[in-house]
Amino acid sequence: VNTGDKDFIRSVWPILEKVWHYILSPYGMNMASTGVAETPTAHGLPMEATADNFWDVVNFGGRDAIINAMLVTALNATYEMARWLGDDESAKRFHALHAKSVPAFNEMFWNES
Repeated sequence: VNTGDKDFIRSVWPILEKVWHYILSPYGMNMASTGVAETPTAHGLPMEATADNFWDVVNFGGRDAIINAMLVTALNATYEMARWLGDDESAKRFHALHAKSVPAFNEMFWNES
């Protein structure tokens, strides 16, 4: 969106759809069900078969605040791209997913105390 290059966004859109399918699917990170993604494993150690991230080595139980913060932001960016492209169906879908993920993120990771 920021580049103004709609042809580029259209060319990568199918890839974005595949990525989001994995993130949202119950066979992937299952974000669509609760609004919070769960990473495949929570070990976070280098050289693991699947690590949730390499910014930490703390076991978060599969729901990682760092990754979810990025995904909430990415949902909004994907909504903006779809809207900019005129893909109203995708824009509506990603807007709804973003609207669900913000309060889910806050409930899961925010501690008022």
